[in-house]
Amino acid sequence: MLDTRLEARVLQDGGAASDPNRPLLGATQLNWLTNNLQTSTARWNILGQQVMMAPLENGFGGILNIDQWDGYTDERDQLYNMITTNNINNLVVLTGDIHTSWVNDIPLGNYDGSTCTGSLGVEFVTTSVTSTSFLTFDASWLVQLANPHNQYVETSKRGYLILDVNKTRIQGDYYYMNDVESPTPGEYYGTSYFVNDTEKCANQATTFSSNPGPLALYAPEFPIGTPLGIETSNNLVVLGAYPNPIVDNVTVQFYLHQSENINVKVYDITGKLVFKNIASNLSIGVNYMQLNLQSLEAGTYNLVLETNFHRSTKKLVKIN
Repeated sequence: MLDTRLEARVLQDGGAASDPNRPLLGATQLNWLTNNLQTSTARWNILGQQVMMAPLENGFGGILNIDQWDGYTDERDQLYNMITTNNINNLVVLTGDIHTSWVNDIPLGNYDGSTCTGSLGVEFVTTSVTSTSFLTFDASWLVQLANPHNQYVETSKRGYLILDVNKTRIQGDYYYMNDVESPTPGEYYGTSYFVNDTEKCANQATTFSSNPGPLALYAPEFPIGTPLGIETSNNLVVLGAYPNPIVDNVTVQFYLHQSENINVKVYDITGKLVFKNIASNLSIGVNYMQLNLQSLEAGTYNLVLETNFHRSTKKLVKIN
């Protein structure tokens, strides 16, 4: 997992994209990434990061968007050279941020998509579920005309990506929502692309992955977000939950401005309620509460503390 937004990035200030003094990862993170890729024994080398890595030209040889790796080409060249020099295979990059859907080969100067030469790997870019983008019309043909390494471009639809990983290939299945302007259910399958083990270019699949296939997604039993009209911080303030990740027990520290009972609930990532309790006889000020979550499977959970008028949520990670 990379950080390309906060730690080292120089803001877009009009400086030259090739300036070696314009970092995106920064020397410390780039050295860490280099060491991990060079020593990796994994079948797949998957990089999760925020901004598009593959280039995006405007049709006249210029950069279309400097708020991605195109704005930091010196550091991208360092990364590309390291991957090439060390013959690092099965590179897959996962990207978001741009609010549109893309499948890119990651091209070098000698890229040829017809023979799959000159590519470092494949990049899957997922769109946003509801947020708009700077393009609300289908501009894929125009983009691909200037960027032949863009295997798939969808600029107008909103949805999500399911990534299916196995020993022989990685496949990304794109799903889109029927309507993002109103809370109406409904989604549909868009398309799929895959990259095979030891290959470095994307191929279009004929259908979505049969394993695991489209996930059964259900509305949460109770919304994990804050319901309208309910305050979250006037009386109830969660100060911490530790240790986190947890093995068996977790201690929750919270502050109350007035004494009242608290409903304690834990939901899994599907929104299913898996633990509940009531904490009573609490005092004004700092309170501590220990929960025994030994019976829960390893995974990510949402801890919800709520009173009649106040609610706060904390993410927990359970390990075996």
